[in-house]
Amino acid sequence: MQPRVINRGWKVEFVKPSASVRGITARNVIGILFAVASLTTSASSGYAHDGGGLASPDLTQSGAGFEAAVSSNRLLALVDEALSRSPVVLAARSHWQAQRKVPIQAATLPDPEISMQHFTVGSPQPFSGYESSDFYYTGFGVSQDIPGPGKLRLQRSEAEKDAEFAKHRYEAAERAVEE
Repeated sequence: MQPRVINRGWKVEFVKPSASVRGITARNVIGILFAVASLTTSASSGYAHDGGGLASPDLTQSGAGFEAAVSSNRLLALVDEALSRSPVVLAARSHWQAQRKVPIQAATLPDPEISMQHFTVGSPQPFSGYESSDFYYTGFGVSQDIPGPGKLRLQRSEAEKDAEFAKHRYEAAERAVEE
C-alpha cells in the first residue's frame, strides 16, 4: 500500500495505513535510546571548560547537545525559582536568620529594674499626707539581676547550637525542594 499524504494547513503528515502499534512503539524506543546516547556523549565532550565556573555549551556540537544545555538551563532556572518562592524554604531561612541573632541576646545581662514606692497613712490619694504625716514614705530603687558565674556563657553556647540546628533544617528544606 502507498502512504497517504494529509495536508493540514501548515503541517504535512505522511500516514501509513497499516502501521502497527508495535512498530510505532519500537521506533519510539529506538528514538529515545538514540537521544539518550547522543546526550551522554555530548554531555561529556560537548562542553568547554571556562576556568572553574559553570560549563558553557560548545556551539559547534550537534543540535541535541545544544537542546540539552538549554533544557538544563531551564531546569536550573526552575529550581532557583522554586527555592526563592517555596514557603517551606522561606520560613526555614527566616527562622535561621532569627536564631543567628539570639546568642548575643542570651549572653547579655538582664534588664535593670527601676522602682518607685509611695506609702501614705490615712489617705489613699498620692502626696496627700506629705506635710502633715510622720508616716509618709517615698522610695526610689534600682536593681540588677546578676546570674551565677558561667551561666551567660552556657546560655550563649545553647543558643549557638540552636542556630546551627536551624541552619541544618534550612539546608535540608532547600535540598528537599531541589529534589
